[in-house]
Amino acid sequence: MATENLGRTQTYVAGADLSSHQFGLVMYGTTEGEVIVATAASEAFGILMNNPEDGKLATVLTRPGVKARLRIGAAVTFKDAIESDADGEGITLTRDGDGTTETFLVGYAEEDGGGADEIITIRTVFAPTSK
Repeated sequence: MATENLGRTQTYVAGADLSSHQFGLVMYGTTEGEVIVATAASEAFGILMNNPEDGKLATVLTRPGVKARLRIGAAVTFKDAIESDADGEGITLTRDGDGTTETFLVGYAEEDGGGADEIITIRTVFAPTSK
């Protein structure tokens, strides 16, 4: 399937049914050009902007430095650093170790969020970081 790079978004093929994952985090699948739901501490490189079924085109926001909507998996507070949870939803990145655990910083919360499945605004970063 053909893909395109529009600057702020890129198209990929949904490697699974992502129809209930709009505004969730995605990572590369096992096949070139494929995206799947991000997992905890994975390289979540983008936010799914549509709701494709398996094999359909997925529109993914990949540009850092922009405001975007993100589905969260737990309460977050304004200015929290955000990473992916096991379900591809944003959670607060907790730096609780010696800096050797790698994770992927998705962005920073631009507002408070009350809990699971709420959609908030974040400022995207998409960069590796240590915990």
